[in-house]
Amino acid sequence: MIGIISRYVSREFLKLFALCLSSLIVVYLVFDFIDRAGSMYRTEPKTIHVILYFVYKIPTIIFQLVPVSTLLAALLMLAIMSRNSEITAMKAGGVSIARIVTPIMLWACVLATAALAINEFAVPIATTKMKYIQTVYIQKQDWRARLRDRNLWYKSPGAIYHIANFRPEVNRLDNVQIFRLDDEFNLVERFDAARAEWRDKAWVGLEGWRRTFDNGRLATETKFAEAPLPIPETPDELKIYKKDPEQMSFRELRAYIVELRAEGYDVRRYTVDLHSKISFALVTVIMALLGIPWAVRSGRQGGVAFGIGVAVVIGVGYWIVMGFCQALGRSATLPVIVAAWGPHMLFGALGIVGVLRIRS
Repeated sequence: MIGIISRYVSREFLKLFALCLSSLIVVYLVFDFIDRAGSMYRTEPKTIHVILYFVYKIPTIIFQLVPVSTLLAALLMLAIMSRNSEITAMKAGGVSIARIVTPIMLWACVLATAALAINEFAVPIATTKMKYIQTVYIQKQDWRARLRDRNLWYKSPGAIYHIANFRPEVNRLDNVQIFRLDDEFNLVERFDAARAEWRDKAWVGLEGWRRTFDNGRLATETKFAEAPLPIPETPDELKIYKKDPEQMSFRELRAYIVELRAEGYDVRRYTVDLHSKISFALVTVIMALLGIPWAVRSGRQGGVAFGIGVAVVIGVGYWIVMGFCQALGRSATLPVIVAAWGPHMLFGALGIVGVLRIRS
């Protein structure tokens, strides 16, 4: 009998999960399209490119919506079972509440693992392709360089640029070299700056040298503490060359952090993102833990509307706390471990307490 109940609960839970996930994906895509349509169609892109943009966004959407879909499926399934007196019948047959919800928790763990795999292997590739389509085919900008983590080399008309590290969060460049060339590709001017900052819609170089050349020979050499740099690209345009954490797998981001730390850069922001890539997988399991006590206690007074309402409240509350803690972690207000794992430990403890208080 126990095996039959487990198979029944598993089947009904997975059916509802698939329905919830697919419905939420459609709703997400519709609202995202409505929000972006105005800016997208200013450049009159082809329909196929707009479609591909949203197709490549689906892996990220799935990763983000698996926890909410798990919570919603658990709430709806238990509410429906309560309304149909199935839980009462099972309890009368000697089956405890813990035994009834065990398959849900096991599937939540499986779904969390699957979401983690999607985020590690599918999301970085799909996000990079999505940004390529957005940049080249929708925004009509040049994809002038292969996306790199650091040591960015690229060419603009009349110049070649090398940037050791770009920090988009503060609009700062480290170890900048600019080689200005004439029409015959001869070097006429070179700038070297320890760093550059974006001020008043222009790049300002700090602690560097300006050298001019005549027929390949050094003509003048001037040291400067602060001087304008002839970099035509804005910070937003330079972000074309910079991978975001969501474009990197866990292994790539970890290697990137090791390199930056070895060179003395502040890696707190990336360390928070690194821990979050793993800790976010716990959200799926914790959502199930949080939802089960609500669904069981509601009994016959629950229903679809109740399940959706509870899912919205729990989900929004969870995301607010998680986003707030991550922001504090990136700003060094909270330790990295607390920022990345604290919200999950807090809500996980609340979920465990709620499950333990359920009466058989």
